[in-house]
Amino acid sequence: ALLGENSTLLVQGDPGTGKTFLRGLIARFDREVLAGRGGGHYTIGMAFTGKAASELEGAGAGPSYTIDSFLNRELEFVERRDLIEGGQRIHIPRGANLEIAVDEASMTGLNQLAAVIEKAARIREAARREGLRMGVKISLTGDSKQMQAIAAGRIFQDLWEHGRGTDRTLLKDIIRQKEEWYLSITRQLNRE
Repeated sequence: ALLGENSTLLVQGDPGTGKTFLRGLIARFDREVLAGRGGGHYTIGMAFTGKAASELEGAGAGPSYTIDSFLNRELEFVERRDLIEGGQRIHIPRGANLEIAVDEASMTGLNQLAAVIEKAARIREAARREGLRMGVKISLTGDSKQMQAIAAGRIFQDLWEHGRGTDRTLLKDIIRQKEEWYLSITRQLNRE
């Protein structure tokens, strides 16, 4: 997620493999280790629903919004010491690369994901105008077998199957279910 060569990361994971937990772990590692070394990424989380955005933020992924809320907010570059979330602005620290992490991305339709990509391009352009060298990476995490797109298009699944210029990771090991009987049921459902 942090060192991939491309500006887009796809994480396909079966239920219970720790997709949201992993997203929070990556953001925490970045905040607690990499940012202290004078760089790192700043993660903004988003999800299709408010509940999923709250779970993402609760996992430690940083400020998280619904996709529509993120798309409708203004962005502002600030010094790290001035970083305060709230209101209708999203503050991005100067000197950090930005990671836009979309959880349950398999639920997004083509137009919604296109709007996220367009907003990332506008952020990159705004940073350039301010004299900032800032990378912008979009991470899409989901399970196309579990959650299908609600709007038109199955962009997550198509990117997974045919996407060029993307870093991709597959999560298969179920870690949520600990009891063997529950784990065997989950494995069977994942096969179907």
